[in-house]
Amino acid sequence: MFWKRTLLSLGLFGCTGLACLGISISDIVGEVSEGSYSNFHVNLFVEEGDSRGFTDGPSPRTPLPQHDLARDYIFNTFQAMGFETYLAPFTFNYSGHSYSGCNNIIAIKRGTSGFIHIIGAHYDSVDSGQSDVTGVCPGADDNASGVAGILETARAIQHYTFRDTIMLIAFDGEEKGFFGSKHFVNNWTTTQTGQTNATRFLRANIKGMISVDMIGYDDPATAYNVILGTVNYDKNSPLVTSLESAGGSYTGLDTSYSYQWTESDHKPFDDAGIESILVIEGDYYDYRNDPPQYQNPYYHTPTTTLISRTISPMRMQLMSPGYSSVIWSIRPW
Repeated sequence: MFWKRTLLSLGLFGCTGLACLGISISDIVGEVSEGSYSNFHVNLFVEEGDSRGFTDGPSPRTPLPQHDLARDYIFNTFQAMGFETYLAPFTFNYSGHSYSGCNNIIAIKRGTSGFIHIIGAHYDSVDSGQSDVTGVCPGADDNASGVAGILETARAIQHYTFRDTIMLIAFDGEEKGFFGSKHFVNNWTTTQTGQTNATRFLRANIKGMISVDMIGYDDPATAYNVILGTVNYDKNSPLVTSLESAGGSYTGLDTSYSYQWTESDHKPFDDAGIESILVIEGDYYDYRNDPPQYQNPYYHTPTTTLISRTISPMRMQLMSPGYSSVIWSIRPW
């Protein structure tokens, strides 16, 4: 399962005293389930004609019904797993229109060290009226695959105690310009120690942010592969090297590094001086502009096709972005 390998490569397991408890990283890695991941994906409204986007008429533009149903599903799933869960509402203006009814969903598993690791995936999709995806499924891979990944991460780690705080965030408004991640950075983080509280975190304590954006597709003609992308050249950063190491140690996933990746929710974190990275399928393509031979044929397709063609155990093994992020946060006492 390509998605499962990617999850494992994210490396974020900051379990407190794992060795003392007789628990290994591999034990937690083994919690990842293809069936569970697929169930999360199916419940994110990813069939033909579904959309988690916004209305495309006069202002204010508001979320479509399936957007809000997906929001509630994500929130309730995190909450049922015992995470401290918040809805963070916001509005924004984009391309001459106002957008209202937007919400980030923030799930927190608090640790004891004061350090924080963030894994995020946007749950909004392109709008149903967007001509190049009308009649297919805006959002099956982009980015229900990533959201299902962080939900599966939450399920796998729900019963463990961690040294560092882990935050799993489903961002809204990414397709319009990363407005959900901008809102989080501007309103939930600060550079001033005197301004912190239970829901406002010191940026210096955020050790890294991973944006999981499209992890559902792997070209069967290539090796299982995922791109680790940063905004600026930073190949030797702790986050990049930790993810590369986790990928090599716990999966058979090939990782490749590149930079000048600015089109995902890691960008506002980078702008704020927080180390951040994009994890994206290595066979990603520009579905509007790439020639046919480079196109992922399942980019905006119904979930039944996506799962049968790309999340099949016959063609993939061990992937689900967000999961290896748990490996990433382990630190010796």
